[in-house]
Amino acid sequence: MLAEKWREGLAGSEAVIIANADDPLVTWAASSCRRVVWVAAGQAYREDAWSCPSCGGVMQRPGEDWYCAACGFRRPQPHWALNGDHVIDPQGSAWPIRLQLPGRANLSNATSSAAVAAVFGVHPQVALQRMEAVQAVAGRYESVQFAGREVRLLLAKNPAGWLETFTLIDPAPAPVVLSVNALGADGTDTSWLWDVDYERLVGHPVFVMGQRKLDLAVRLEVAGVHFQVVDSLAQAVAAAPPGRIEAIANYTAFQQLRRDVRG
Repeated sequence: MLAEKWREGLAGSEAVIIANADDPLVTWAASSCRRVVWVAAGQAYREDAWSCPSCGGVMQRPGEDWYCAACGFRRPQPHWALNGDHVIDPQGSAWPIRLQLPGRANLSNATSSAAVAAVFGVHPQVALQRMEAVQAVAGRYESVQFAGREVRLLLAKNPAGWLETFTLIDPAPAPVVLSVNALGADGTDTSWLWDVDYERLVGHPVFVMGQRKLDLAVRLEVAGVHFQVVDSLAQAVAAAPPGRIEAIANYTAFQQLRRDVRG
């Protein structure tokens, strides 16, 4: 529905659209626009993009490519691409990405951002050098001291975001705090919890908190993850074994964590 609204809103627009060519829904939404810069930024989470948004057929996903055999809708040729830790520009030049922010998702963000900067006349090298200075984004990825322990704050708002976040955390047995709310800004339906691969947390001591902690506890029970339900970050930290604590939360729960660590 969202992709359809984007597609309708962009139809005939003269705006320059920077779009992820690896996401069929984003590609379909952007393809109604006359001026599109396609970026091969990757797509780790594919569970919401197996049906063709154009005709409803089954998407074929060989490797990084994708196409619909029924109607011919397919991945466009990208102008920009992420290749390892380099951005490949439309001329084929490779520019190194040296970020303080962790994970492949942020390399993808940097690639898209370089493409945006180029539209405004900023050279890729200059744009990427500016990105090197970013240490946190509105508290995301920030490591703080709380109750004598190091806690890293990570935001995950949907199954795709949780999947990317799980690739960032320290390996087991690093302690993990999970906090989920279901307020207006989060969405009140928590059925999306069942689309998150929480099985990846097996081996971590996990502490569950937040407004919908019991919903999350049920999901973790099914996933076979050992966990403890707590009422606060302070309680989780006091019970956590040694090591940096990875605190992952959805939107309003993340804001609450930020307030907690500030005291």
